[in-house]
Amino acid sequence: MKKLFATILTFAALSAATTVMAGNVVTETYSIKSNYTAISVSNRIEIELIDAPKNSVRVEIDELLLPHLQITVKSGVLHFSYANQREVERLRKRNRDIKEAHIYVSAYGVDTFSASGMAEIEANDIPIAVKTLTISLSGMASVDFERVECTTFKLTSSGMAEVDTNLTASECKISISGMSDVDIEGRTDHLTLDLSGMSEVSLEELHAHTAKVSVSGMSSAEVYATESITGGVSGMSDLTTFGSANVNVSTSGGGSHKHVKK
Repeated sequence: MKKLFATILTFAALSAATTVMAGNVVTETYSIKSNYTAISVSNRIEIELIDAPKNSVRVEIDELLLPHLQITVKSGVLHFSYANQREVERLRKRNRDIKEAHIYVSAYGVDTFSASGMAEIEANDIPIAVKTLTISLSGMASVDFERVECTTFKLTSSGMAEVDTNLTASECKISISGMSDVDIEGRTDHLTLDLSGMSEVSLEELHAHTAKVSVSGMSSAEVYATESITGGVSGMSDLTTFGSANVNVSTSGGGSHKHVKK
């Protein structure tokens, strides 16, 4: 009986020793062998772009989530996701202290970003400088770039996505739907904005030469230009334009437009 009791204690001790607790963050470093020019991220994974050698990736993640993290390269796109979504959600529900993945990725040579779910992409300490920058967001994903320098900037956003950046670009093309929230400042020669749903777009501090604007649904937009502003407002949307530009904006339905010279 004593021997059996000792055996049970030993097994219990071993089990306790091998139990992985939430909140234990581990760090893993990877060298991506395949070349990529785009990054795609999903779920609640956070991507931080850094100044580092090409193809370098450093992962900080809860030990419970690490076995489910999937990093792959397909057709030039570096994907970050979880292989077993149901198991990951189960782990989150059972472990309130679980630490989400925070991944540091070299920004070198990357000109296309896509994020879905509650994923985040940020670049706080480095400029994103490329010829054409393309960003595609859905769900509750977000992008926060401290500074972007490019010839052409393309943004597509849906769901409840958020975008915040300082931009310098010759051409800026923005297409927004759902309940997205976009705040961009900086300078651009030509702005094209297509806005629908219940989204809010603040471009008052994005100084454009020309702007073409289409606002519909129950959206709200602020646009600044110095030469010309053309377009239309429909539904129950609101458009406020700023600057010294010649303005030709039509309204229909319950849409409203106000211009403020400054």
